[in-house]
Amino acid sequence: MKSASITVKLPEPVKNRLDRLAKATHRSRSSLVSSAVEEMLSVEEWQVQGIKEAIHEADSCNMIAHEEIKLEWEARNTPGKILLVEDLWDSIAAEEASVPISKGHKMELDRRLEWYQSKSPGLGDDFLRMFYASVGEISRKPLIYQRVYSEFRRCLLRRFPFAVYFRIVDRKIIVFGLFHCARDPHKVTDALHKRRE
Repeated sequence: MKSASITVKLPEPVKNRLDRLAKATHRSRSSLVSSAVEEMLSVEEWQVQGIKEAIHEADSCNMIAHEEIKLEWEARNTPGKILLVEDLWDSIAAEEASVPISKGHKMELDRRLEWYQSKSPGLGDDFLRMFYASVGEISRKPLIYQRVYSEFRRCLLRRFPFAVYFRIVDRKIIVFGLFHCARDPHKVTDALHKRRE
């Protein structure tokens, strides 16, 4: 890829941090700045696209008014409010379709679900909810998750010691694995490398 030069003025403390990072990673300052700018542009472009889509959806009146939702909430008793919250959880889980999950990963999820259910009734359901909540977050804001190996990013599950590893390929999100956080990082890296091929 052809490159072009630009001049950037940095505050002295930022330049010092950049120098320390360059030394620690054995990379040039130019390489680090280029990577940082590329990552920032990806995040900003993704957000701008999301904002445009949200504005388009709002302009097409495909939304429910705040007052309407508030009235419905206030009209419900406590069990009714709980059902509404469960419906919201289910809608988050429905976002699963926006991030394809392979048969093998679904089998792994089922295995984890059964294990947690055997430990405590309902715990497996909580695990599944946390997984699909994480997948929903990934589908909405994939670029907020740090790259941990090559182009693989990681999202940690809430309440459970697992991480979802995924890649963004042609603006599509592909889940490559759900790994326990206590697993040897080298084995995770090897498994991701094999799955990529």
